[in-house]
Amino acid sequence: MASQVNESLPLILMTLIPLLLLDKPLTITGQDIIGKALIAQTYNEMEYPEDCISTLESDPRSFISNVTGLARIDLEITASKANNSYAVVLHWLDRQHDYSNWDLAAKCHLHYNITVYSMKNSLKAFDELKYNG
Repeated sequence: MASQVNESLPLILMTLIPLLLLDKPLTITGQDIIGKALIAQTYNEMEYPEDCISTLESDPRSFISNVTGLARIDLEITASKANNSYAVVLHWLDRQHDYSNWDLAAKCHLHYNITVYSMKNSLKAFDELKYNG
């Protein structure tokens, strides 16, 4: 399970970069794109568009969001998955009885601890509009 989460976190993070780099709203015939059309236009260019799109579409707010809203939702989903993974790692770490497994679990714990902390900081920075530079 931890390996599945390890594989999905980079995918989600890869989706954030293009969203955060877009300074202006995307437009079609002068109207701002939001929701499903924006999700499709933005994420179909990704390496794994189905994963990115299904992740965003799991949150109903995505269907009424602009680029900034999608980026915020992406961050929230990523933070939630990191927190869930961290709980699994803590459970795994607590149950190790030999040193080699404990060492691996401790390293995994350290990395997820850093990730969870970074995600909290990212959400705070996003809300304070400190993500452009």
